[in-house]
Amino acid sequence: MISSDVRRRVRRRGWSGRTRVAACVLAVVAAALLVPSGVWAHAMLVGSDPADGARLDVAPEQITLEFDEPVEVVSDGIRLYDADGQRIGTVAADTLTDLLVAVDVPDLGEGAYVVTWRVVSLDSHPLSGVVTFTVGEAAPVGDDLVAELFGGAGADVAGVLGPLLRALAYAGTLVAAGATFVGWLVLDPTERGRARRVVIRAGAVGVCATVLAVWAQSVAVTGFGPIGALAPAPIAEVLTSGFGQGSMVRLVWLGLLALFGTRGSPMVGQVVAGALAAATFALDGHQRVVEPVALLALFDVVHLWAVAIWVGGLVVVLVTLRTTGEDLRVAHVVARFSGLALWVVAVVVLSGSVMAWVLVRVPAAITTPYGWTLVAKVVLVAVAVATAAHNRWRLVPAVASGGQDVLRRTVGIEAAVLAGVLVVTGFLVAIEPAAQAVGVTGPHVSSATIDEDLTVDLTVEPARVGVNTVHVYVTGPTGRLVGEPGQLTFEFSLEEAGVGPLRVEPFFAGPGHWIANVEELALAGEWQVAVVFAPDRFSESRATFTVPIRR
Repeated sequence: MISSDVRRRVRRRGWSGRTRVAACVLAVVAAALLVPSGVWAHAMLVGSDPADGARLDVAPEQITLEFDEPVEVVSDGIRLYDADGQRIGTVAADTLTDLLVAVDVPDLGEGAYVVTWRVVSLDSHPLSGVVTFTVGEAAPVGDDLVAELFGGAGADVAGVLGPLLRALAYAGTLVAAGATFVGWLVLDPTERGRARRVVIRAGAVGVCATVLAVWAQSVAVTGFGPIGALAPAPIAEVLTSGFGQGSMVRLVWLGLLALFGTRGSPMVGQVVAGALAAATFALDGHQRVVEPVALLALFDVVHLWAVAIWVGGLVVVLVTLRTTGEDLRVAHVVARFSGLALWVVAVVVLSGSVMAWVLVRVPAAITTPYGWTLVAKVVLVAVAVATAAHNRWRLVPAVASGGQDVLRRTVGIEAAVLAGVLVVTGFLVAIEPAAQAVGVTGPHVSSATIDEDLTVDLTVEPARVGVNTVHVYVTGPTGRLVGEPGQLTFEFSLEEAGVGPLRVEPFFAGPGHWIANVEELALAGEWQVAVVFAPDRFSESRATFTVPIRR
């Protein structure tokens, strides 16, 4: 039996449940905000015709944009401006292939022009940029105008508010789904009203967060701003994407869950509606673009269901501990959920481990933004599991003899940590998977900043022993490709084998874009690729990348 003195000491020392939850979530959000905003976009522009900065004798009838991953063009996502920043009509964009977008332009006279573009990658992440060109002898467009037109509207929404709303949608939907299942399997029929109230309130949170997340996605992909993004056209555009389809299906099932949650409705209908609502988070995101897609999607759904039962059950247990004064009844509920939670946590760990392996693959990938965010999630889950183990084997046996006060506090801690896990997950799904970032599951793609305002993007394909095609793109602070012939060279080294540095002169493919077909990568290992950028004879900048070359 736990004495009243012990319970009073715990009460004096501990924060309230709400304070613990708020502190945990705020700490995780603060850490997540330190992640550079540039990591959110997973696809990139690899070329355009005309090339950025090109000077043409004859105005083009069509502009093409080529990307390294499949993309979808949003409504009014391609815009054409003159040198005064005045928009020129409405241009029509057609997707010739998954990677190539064609833009029909009106008759243009002599002058300088800016094309701004916004597209959405296959895993629902927005990206944007600009292409400039000049017809005749007109002066090029100034950087200030380019920066003004490019704007970057929606970047903050995509990088911060969007993931937070997704985390809130996770929390509401998973708690509602899990509380339904736990109410059916753990509670007696006379006690299910308690779980029903949790389902209704959590489901309402899930609905509100999902609706707001659609608005945030509209702001991010259109750049119209918070008010303009509410117009029917941009909202309809979002709703037809994978993100929007998942959101609409989730709203339907949450509505049915609320309907089935009324008294007298069959519990099977509630459980099915909750399970399908939780599974909708697997309809968009990394599982659509990372191989093996089927395996990742399967374990994602299993992971979602297991987490739902864990967090939803915890909320039901907390409500039971706070509202039920009969020790034996509380002990009955806690003991039954504790037995179920043991298996649920095992499934969470197993399914999460499989997905981590698919999305990370190699130790070197841990140093990517995705890898470090995943480490934070794993640490929080480990704390939650340790707290759950302490609850089960140390405190649950004491509930029947009056120990529910201490258990209530430790369950609150467990719930607070899981709230932090959901926040981290909201950001995690917005970051390029680690295995993709280091080239384990496809081409190696890396990015680095030099001289504070220049970004160097490196792509090595297929990142395997033999001939590899190397692309380098150098962009300025406004997102424009910068650089001329003769300003860039490569150096390849494999220190573990004593190879290099091997100097390679790349082919200049257009402003800010260099290509080289490299035959020297004949050994597997961690190659060091140095990109040397020399804008003039007196200055030189260097960015070094580690590129795993597979057999």
